[in-house]
Amino acid sequence: MNKTLTIILSFLYFSNLFAQTESELYKIGITNFKSEKYIESIENFSELLKIVKGKDKQKICYINRGLSYNKVKKYNLAILDFSEAIKLNENDYVSYLDRGLSKMYLENYEEALKDLHLVTEKCEIKEKVESSLYWIIRINYQQQNYALAVANCEKYININETDSEIYFLLGNANDKLKEFEKAENNFTKAINLNPNYYEAIANRGTAKINILTKNKNLFPTKRQLESACEDFKRAISLGDINEKTILNCKNFCEK
Repeated sequence: MNKTLTIILSFLYFSNLFAQTESELYKIGITNFKSEKYIESIENFSELLKIVKGKDKQKICYINRGLSYNKVKKYNLAILDFSEAIKLNENDYVSYLDRGLSKMYLENYEEALKDLHLVTEKCEIKEKVESSLYWIIRINYQQQNYALAVANCEKYININETDSEIYFLLGNANDKLKEFEKAENNFTKAINLNPNYYEAIANRGTAKINILTKNKNLFPTKRQLESACEDFKRAISLGDINEKTILNCKNFCEK
């Protein structure tokens, strides 16, 4: 699922809105964006905004310039542009998503959540609802509101039950809540969907250790550790170089 900023608006789709000179400048702006020449793209759309007439054209320019501002981490300017786009069409919920992400990058989480929740409530584009929920979950986790992260993961799964990353995030949240059995199950679902997901494999190994120690088994036997060790070794074999995974493998599996 695409969780990134909205893809810059297609030249082919919108070029018929512009006059010839405007269309050429618009095409240059799109090309510069795709070539990662974001400063030039900002300049192109700024120039276009001086000459275009009509709400649709202006909205397109504000959105594309806002996306370019995001790429160069000028988030406050991006927010201003997305806000202008929303003024021109208050039902453009994709711009609320983009503005919410800009606010999130500024760590203005409460304001970001307002925009993202609006998308989940009003937008009819399934992919954008999913994307908004994903970033809401990320903010929940950043704010250490793990119970709310669990609830929003479950909402996401009701829409799309095939996203391995959401099960991974759900497992991490349940782990923080010391719901280790649930976490193990979540990681297993993530692995079933993506067998080479070594982060989920390693975290499942940790969940298995936590289940043992939670039950006051402070010194589990080699046999009891066997399943967890299989996960740690498999994760490392798949490319996991996380210090915690390597340390867990050393401490629990090399006795």
